[in-house]
Amino acid sequence: MSQLACDTIAEARGGPSIGSERAIANHDEATITMATEATIECLAGTSDDPTVPQIGVEFDVDNARAYLLMTDRDPGDVQMDTPVEMTFGRVYEGAGMYNYF
Repeated sequence: MSQLACDTIAEARGGPSIGSERAIANHDEATITMATEATIECLAGTSDDPTVPQIGVEFDVDNARAYLLMTDRDPGDVQMDTPVEMTFGRVYEGAGMYNYF
């Protein structure tokens, strides 16, 4: 078994790191299982991450619905029928890919 720094994963995806190491598979181990577990642990949030409300939105057009994350709002202020505005903002860029939030 080898170790991979979460900083390396974070650098490749252009996001923050939790700053520890994770086990990765050697040639004789279940590479898919270990790689999946290491990635999940490195991408998991920490206890100091901000609370982000997850909301369901029903649009006025053709009864379209979407499950979204809400930003710039105190979670305690969110109630049914709170008006929302759709926006997209680039969070980070890494490995030739963009992540929008």
